Amino acid sequence: MDLSLLRTFLGVYRAGSLSRAAPHLGLSQPAVTAQIRALESALGQQLFQRLPRGVAPTSVADELAREVAPHVDALAAVADRGVAPANPLAKPVHLAGPAELTTVHALPALAELVGRGLKLRVTLGLADDLLAGLAARRFVPRYLCRDELDSGTLVALRRPEVPPINTLFLAARAGTTTLPHIAAVRTRLLSAAASW
Repeated sequence: MDLSLLRTFLGVYRAGSLSRAAPHLGLSQPAVTAQIRALESALGQQLFQRLPRGVAPTSVADELAREVAPHVDALAAVADRGVAPANPLAKPVHLAGPAELTTVHALPALAELVGRGLKLRVTLGLADDLLAGLAARRFVPRYLCRDELDSGTLVALRRPEVPPINTLFLAARAGTTTLPHIAAVRTRLLSAAASW
């Protein structure tokens, strides 16, 4: 079973609402709904009663939460270890792109943020390499995520008036653009890209 489904389940269980859980999980509300449905399908059990405002856990959800919460919370604590809550830049940002553009332009533009504690996970490569990363859900090229962009699952952060032949896209999951580490990277790259 995918642990992210259990993380999403706990977020909804604790928030009492799919839409209230979404920003805390860094997901869009439709993505949270899809993950809850996937978990319900995998378990063959309904986890929540849908209400006009929020959701109510079923007895199956109560039991599942009791069983998985300590373990999922412990894994989250390990994943967050070393992330100083006082530093909003301490959470990692995934960056992927062609080696030349990334090393000559993007990384120098982000150097000051890295000096302030930003953690970058960088993947360099051509289309095939980046598509392999897509399969691992690290980044998404526009031509492969048009449906998600149209549905709002992903949000395009900038659309130039006259797009260049080789367009560079800066993408973030819906609902995450206001997170401090994502907002700082977005602002810095958009500002620097004007001179590339």
